[in-house]
Amino acid sequence: MYERYQQGASLREVGEQFGISRSRVGQLFSAAGLQTRPKVHLPVEDMYKLYKQGVSLRQVGERFGISGTRVGEVFEGAGLETRSRPRLDRMVEEMYELYQSGASLSEVSERFGVSASGVSLRFKIAGLEIRPRGADYPLEEMHVLYEDGATLKEVGEQFGITTAYVGRLFKAAGLGVRSRTKRPAAR
Repeated sequence: MYERYQQGASLREVGEQFGISRSRVGQLFSAAGLQTRPKVHLPVEDMYKLYKQGVSLRQVGERFGISGTRVGEVFEGAGLETRSRPRLDRMVEEMYELYQSGASLSEVSERFGVSASGVSLRFKIAGLEIRPRGADYPLEEMHVLYEDGATLKEVGEQFGITTAYVGRLFKAAGLGVRSRTKRPAAR
């Protein structure tokens, strides 16, 4: 372990390699009488001044040789506030506005170039309410079509969703589904 450390690895990197914590590596080295490098002191005030001038966490990190995530951790540890991500906040507001106007999660995802599950997750994180599953589809109309003899596949094709999803929607709404026997051929 110490050989790896002498080659330039940090205590954290040594710990990760050997499956123990950074502090445990330091304790082992100390107990064995092995010298460790002094901790690097980061100029937090200088870093924060740059950040307050509008430089991103990532850019501050690049300037001081650490990751943007680590810069955020350093600021948090020093009790310094970081900016929220206004661009993402505005985007979520716009997404939700579209959703509230009746667009489905899929339609919102297509418009903003984000997966439907990503849209849903962003709404949940923001504490925004999501319509119950299937609320984006006219279930009664779909089921009437189905009861009139259309297959799940045909219903799905008409409404732009998969056969399996049609079945799940019907089941979740307590609507019956025919067994998987083939429909009689048209005469």
